[in-house]
Amino acid sequence: LITGSSHLHCLITKQPTSAPGTWGAYRGAPLAHTCFAEGGQSSTGSLVRWVRDLVSGPGDDKISYQVLDDEAAAIPPGSDGLVALE
Repeated sequence: LITGSSHLHCLITKQPTSAPGTWGAYRGAPLAHTCFAEGGQSSTGSLVRWVRDLVSGPGDDKISYQVLDDEAAAIPPGSDGLVALE
């Protein structure tokens, strides 16, 4: 998983493999005798930053992503009906 303004899931296999909505398989990448496929969500990282900025309030003193991770880990998935869709 690579995180930035989007999230990218990478797969390295010995055999070429692909699925709807993914890119690849690229043969010989990143190494000879391997295959590489990828897929991702285009705006998930931007959504995380937007939520962090929203709950932090005005100013430059933003809540750290680690604090947000720790707080989110203590809440069951789907809590209070919260769902984020791309």
